[in-house]
Amino acid sequence: MNNYSKGRDHWHCGCGKNFRSEQGLTDHQRDMNHSSDTAKRKPQKQHTFDPENRPDWSGKCEVCEQSPIVPSTGMCGPCTFGEASTANGNW
Repeated sequence: MNNYSKGRDHWHCGCGKNFRSEQGLTDHQRDMNHSSDTAKRKPQKQHTFDPENRPDWSGKCEVCEQSPIVPSTGMCGPCTFGEASTANGNW
């Protein structure tokens, strides 16, 4: 069993640390005495496939006039969810 997982541009150790190269990961695991049972994948962000919640880039938010909007509310992500991190359809 592998004691790592590979992301798009980095390697993940089971302890939660990320490395830019497999060699960096290998050195870390050797130095920290990590075993193969520490292998874990980082959870992937879940995107909704509900058409009512897909970003609508043609609409403007009823509150702040930003795009995209959540079609079911008529507002942008931050106005709908109260989280700045949902800007630009990041929900």
